[in-house]
Amino acid sequence: MQNSTYVRHNNEIKRMSTSDIFDSRKFNTIKAITFSGSRSFIVNTFFNYTDIELIVGISNQTVQNIVYNSFCDLTDYHRKHNSIITMPNDTRKFIEANCRIPVKGVIHSKLYLLSGPDNYRTIQGSANMSKSAFNNESNQFENIIITDGYEAYKKNLSYYNELRDKTMPYVDSETKKQLKRYGYFKT
Repeated sequence: MQNSTYVRHNNEIKRMSTSDIFDSRKFNTIKAITFSGSRSFIVNTFFNYTDIELIVGISNQTVQNIVYNSFCDLTDYHRKHNSIITMPNDTRKFIEANCRIPVKGVIHSKLYLLSGPDNYRTIQGSANMSKSAFNNESNQFENIIITDGYEAYKKNLSYYNELRDKTMPYVDSETKKQLKRYGYFKT
């Protein structure tokens, strides 16, 4: 089968797995912008991360719910896991997850900013946060540009923050209906 995911890592074309790209041994924090995402990808890929902020750019409430519920799955698991009284404090893992959506319009960018104690990575391209997007053997062709280092991270963080200013925390459909009455959402 043809390799359907084009990955350029630090200007070198490579074949990388999802676990290599989002390596939880190096990174524990992600700030990301994606147009859409899948529950299984988010839960499996970011299970070991402790800080996740994701902007879901699509205005489709169903897709927003999928991403939000993925965060609920992650935080619920960690909450239950950490509530075991016999577990030593140093093995407890807490996760901070934040899902944001555009106030108006859509955000179609794909930008993933990863950081860890000693590592920074910027990922850009066409891939949404889904298994089919980061799978080398799917029929979905994607390009992924990965740059390691703080300088690229810092430059892209300012763009991320610009777009973040155009978002708000995820809200459920009933709350969104109320806010639409006051002009907060135009889809």
